[in-house]
This record gives sequence, C-alpha cells and structure tokens, in this order.
Amino acid sequence: MKVALRKEGCLIGKLTVTAPAKVNLVLSVLGRRPDGYHELWTLMETISLADQVALSSAAGDAVRLTVTGRPVPTGAENLIVRTANLLRKRAAVTRAVDVHLDKVIPIGAGLGGGSSDAAATLVGLSRLWHLELAEDELMVLGAEVGSDVPFFVAMQLRGGSGAAVCTGRGEQVEFVKAAGVHWYVLVVPREGVSTTAAYRALELPIDLTAVPEDAKKTKEAFERGDVEGLRKCSRNDLQRVALSLSAGCRKVFGRMVSAGLPQAMVSGSGSALFCLCGSRAEAEGYANRLAQYQESEGFEVLVATGGPGGTARPGAREAGAGG
Repeated sequence: MKVALRKEGCLIGKLTVTAPAKVNLVLSVLGRRPDGYHELWTLMETISLADQVALSSAAGDAVRLTVTGRPVPTGAENLIVRTANLLRKRAAVTRAVDVHLDKVIPIGAGLGGGSSDAAATLVGLSRLWHLELAEDELMVLGAEVGSDVPFFVAMQLRGGSGAAVCTGRGEQVEFVKAAGVHWYVLVVPREGVSTTAAYRALELPIDLTAVPEDAKKTKEAFERGDVEGLRKCSRNDLQRVALSLSAGCRKVFGRMVSAGLPQAMVSGSGSALFCLCGSRAEAEGYANRLAQYQESEGFEVLVATGGPGGTARPGAREAGAGG
C-alpha cells in the first residue's frame, strides 16, 4: 500500500502518550516466509504495565530523546528515534521534536515495550503535527519499524488498550473483545532474551497456513472469559527456545511451578513469564509467594491487568508502579 502522507499542519506544543506492554496468550510460528520474516498467528492483549512517551515541539531540525527509569540507548538505534525520523522524512516535517521516555517496561522481556513506544511516537507525532493520517497509513508505517508496531498502533487508536489476533508477520490485526478484566502475575528475570536468537534457534514447521487447533480454542476461551480454558489452551512456540537460551528464564519457570502457579507461560520470545489469574486476590496471592525469592534469585514480580481499560490500573506493585 502506498502511503499518501500529508505535510504538517497547525502544530500543537506538547502531548504525552501511554505506551502499554503486552502478553502473548498464543504465539504460533507457522514457518519462514519468502521475504525472510516468520508467518505468525498470535493473540495479544495489552496490560497495565506501561511507559510514558512525552512529545514536545522544539526548535531546530533534530529528534532528541531523553530517558528516565530503566536505561535504554537514546541514539538512532532506539525505535522512538527511528520512528520519529521516518515520519519526519515521509511527511516532510522540518520541525524538531524533544521526546522524553519514562521507561517502565523491562527490556528484552517479550513484553513489546520498544514496539509500543514506537507506536506511541507514531500516533502521538501524527497528532502533534496535525498530519491527519488514516489508520491504514499509520499501520503501514509502523510495520516498517517492527512487526508488533501495527498492533500497538491499532490499540492506540482505540483508546490505548485491547486485544487482537495478529497474523502475517504480525501486521494483520483482527480485534478480539475481552469478556472482562484479566489479572496477570508477571515474573521478569534480570537478563533478557534476544528475539533474533530465539527465532534462529526455532525448528520451524513447513506449513504456513495450518493454525494449531488449540490457538483457535484460546481465542474462543478469551471471548467467553474462560480463564481456566485460556490456561489450558495457551501456547507459545518460542517457549522451549527461550528456556534453552536463558538460565534466568529457566529459574523463573521452575520457581513458578514449585510455587504452585497454575501457568508459567513465556511472553513473546521471553524472558518474562506470566500466569493468567481469575481474580485480583488470586494474582496477589501468587505474587506474594514469589516475591520472597525475587531478590535472592534475581527476578522481578509484578501484578498487571488486561482487558477493557487495562492500561489505566496502576497500583502498589501493580504494573505501572515503576521499577
């Protein structure tokens, strides 16, 4: 699709966009495509763990990024800077922008933080510069930055939170309505897992069209609000790889199992694992069991919400409280 970008209009001065993390309740890797990407079928939901991306019009002609919270690079390799420069070039915007990232989402954890920051930047700058870009234009641009970016763009345009089945390499987004708010326990090792390394280590199936039956059942359970059904059907084809690549991931998996959690599921390519819970009390109970080991064993425990309004539910040691 050709993107017919419009030039900047009447500028506003400043805005802040919440950039939520996500979990993959299903991640099926169907094979490698002729273009080198992987064919996916994934069910993702945004959660209340979120970064804040503040965008300000500035003098000059550069994109300048500052960061608080978790340390990340601030140069051209950062997806925020890459996204802003891409949009400036395509829309012929000559203004500078100052971006401040309050980084809360762990890095290299399979929670989509970089992609969500990129989507927040893309949607935010489109508004800041009054570019009046259509959804399909924003999603096409997002796909140039990363495979998960279109999902987060679509969520931004629908109030900031939600769930979808994403196919292709992730750029085809089909919205899925949650039956209610979900509660998650997140456990994040100190070290991350390289997404590139995880995909390289994966033994791929050869059929690019055969979606596993339990993936479809997971979508149905999600729409019914069937937590037990979701636990039983959820799958991640990268879980075995993530556990093999990361000692921290293996340690967390073992600790979650020994603590009696009913699920220990890797999100994305890892290293974060999660357990979907049926209530806040259940999630906090499991989190408390794990919290006593987090300092000695080198992981972080958070409670997060997903579902309608899930990005607006921070609390004490709930996701969104910082780290």
